[in-house]
Amino acid sequence: VGGTLFAFLGGLHYWWPKMFGSMYSARGSAIACLVSFVGFNVAFFPMFPLGAKGMPRRYWYYLEEDFISYHQLATVGTVLLGCGLLGIVFVLLKSLKNGERAPANPWGAATMEWEAASPPIHHNFHDTPAVHDPYDFGDLRFDPAQEVFGTADLVVSDWLVAVGGGGFPAGVALALDGSGAVVVPVEPEGCPSLFEAQRAGGPVPTKAEGIARTSLGPPSLGDLAWDVLRDRVPACTLVSDEAIAAAQQWLWQSTRLVAEPGGATALAALLSGAWEPPPGATVGVVVCGGNADHLP
Repeated sequence: VGGTLFAFLGGLHYWWPKMFGSMYSARGSAIACLVSFVGFNVAFFPMFPLGAKGMPRRYWYYLEEDFISYHQLATVGTVLLGCGLLGIVFVLLKSLKNGERAPANPWGAATMEWEAASPPIHHNFHDTPAVHDPYDFGDLRFDPAQEVFGTADLVVSDWLVAVGGGGFPAGVALALDGSGAVVVPVEPEGCPSLFEAQRAGGPVPTKAEGIARTSLGPPSLGDLAWDVLRDRVPACTLVSDEAIAAAQQWLWQSTRLVAEPGGATALAALLSGAWEPPPGATVGVVVCGGNADHLP
């Protein structure tokens, strides 16, 4: 019963946004599922010692007094289980009326059903989707300019991206080209490849110093990257090693994400105030790279 019931509830919560196009309250659902889990165990665990003591199944009357407390405990568990299941029903049904519109892929899943709209349109897709490895989570088909996982109708106006040799921010700039979003390049003070290229009018040899040098310290900005970034990004923002270390620490303490110095560089610009968002901006920060030697 337990394996089937909770597997069903897990699947129901997982595919609910896809089936009905509405996001339910994660907090309310978690509380209801926790009450159901506790109630299930309180209801069924007393049956083990009851059976060991000789209590047969489906008897409504019994003589042994020490059986009573076990049955009472199981009754409390069934009440909790019932309350938890009713809570789940309430949370899910409430989402149909008051829930936020579900994005196509709120969980960041890689299987094909999440490439359809939520709920799916007739025949699922306007165009035949590309089939890819369902276990390759690095191949997610995700448009950052249109949708953020778990958030409906959110359009990011400014993306902060760290710069090393320039290939990654150049790819982001091309992906967002024409969307109206601004790609804000960020570099460590000790690895200013794009900063120096913007000052010199082209890639020049640059130093590679500081805590992010192993990931963001090339000899110079790439020529192809410069051709893409030259007219597509504003002036590069520089951040100190202290700001990068503080961003690493913030990521771990606030989100339990481990990021290497290069991965936290873009966030450092926002947290330190080196870059200030324009009024009304919706800011996205790319945190990429987890090769940290130790927790911040």
